[in-house]
Amino acid sequence: MKIVYKKREKIVGTFFVLIAVLLLSTVVLIGRGKDWFRTYVTYYTIFKEGYNLQENAEVKLTKANIGRVNKISLSEDKVKVELLILQEYASRIKIDSIATV
Repeated sequence: MKIVYKKREKIVGTFFVLIAVLLLSTVVLIGRGKDWFRTYVTYYTIFKEGYNLQENAEVKLTKANIGRVNKISLSEDKVKVELLILQEYASRIKIDSIATV
């Protein structure tokens, strides 16, 4: 049995395929701009004071955005900060690095 599609059905099918491609490409473009598809490395640092630090604040290395603050919590009488650093910049951060607010 041979299936025969009418002209109108072909047009509707093409329309749905084009909409799906457009939707997928929009998600990819927005995601690349928002760093949804980039890999992060987690670092922790401890400060004596919070200095009005907020979650999702940018982390900078010599004026370049290299990540963001993921979580802020209290540890005894100090502030423990979880940083998400982009993997491409992680090799520049050494064990004895100093973080400032």
